[in-house]
Amino acid sequence: MPVAMQTEKMSRSPGGRLPNFLIIGATKCGTESLFRLLSDHPEVFMHPRKELRFFTEEHAWGNGPEWYRAQFSAAGDARAVGESSNSYTRDPVYRGAPKRIHQLLPDVRMIYVIRHPIKRIESHYRHRLVTGIEWRSPERAIREDPSYVAASLYGHQLEQYRRFFRPEQFLILRFEQLISEPLPSLRRICQFLGISEAPGVGFPRANVTSERTVAPAILRYFARFPAARDRVKSAVKSYGRSRFARFAPRASDPAFSLPQRIDDELRSTFRADREVLSRLVGEQFDEWDLNAGPLAGGMLPGRDEAGGVTRT
Repeated sequence: MPVAMQTEKMSRSPGGRLPNFLIIGATKCGTESLFRLLSDHPEVFMHPRKELRFFTEEHAWGNGPEWYRAQFSAAGDARAVGESSNSYTRDPVYRGAPKRIHQLLPDVRMIYVIRHPIKRIESHYRHRLVTGIEWRSPERAIREDPSYVAASLYGHQLEQYRRFFRPEQFLILRFEQLISEPLPSLRRICQFLGISEAPGVGFPRANVTSERTVAPAILRYFARFPAARDRVKSAVKSYGRSRFARFAPRASDPAFSLPQRIDDELRSTFRADREVLSRLVGEQFDEWDLNAGPLAGGMLPGRDEAGGVTRT
């Protein structure tokens, strides 16, 4: 059955609920903290599983709209019903999410949190050191895995969505302001979602990579084999609970450095993308220092050497 027909059918289903807002990213921009904050709000129902990933074909899209609606069966009379999946803003690694979202949720509101694009990559890289799925140097990781750059191309990602959605359906938040000035940001979020402001609520610290320990090198070595990654993640969690973890380096300890050539390429790419973002949002992002390095050929996300998109 076509999605449009299934959506019409679901709208007539007794007790049927679909989300009226989504947190679409970006990775390592405070989405975990925002997810927890909204989960605790009395007028909000957040799906308890962060990264539901329904609208990415590679994950849960095949389960169908009825399955998705069932995920929110406990929403009751919540004024705001939502879920959070960073994979929705990682084109071209995961393509087509905006179109699928529009097919099922044409009037949905979306929150998109962004930060300095290179600092986001660094945090993303360190997070994967912690979880045990990154074994490469920063330079090699960025070259081989297009998701690092794709998740920082905020203008490109938003451009995909604006083909289907109106500007007023988006709330774009700066991670830096969310941390330094949480109350004005939280007020904007509540107004955007049509919920009451929770007095005295602060922005919770969650999933702070720099405070976690790096997974042992021997475990990260095996993460290069896709079939072993689930076991690696499980082993890393066990290691993190062991007494040995206290002697491991923090994620903030390993140096994150890139050759000048790679740094120049990244800055060039993100300067161009920032122009797209500013045009779409109507705001400037000059606080992101991207001016070092000459304009050169950009490092756009693409295919790996074997011809396929690397997904991690």
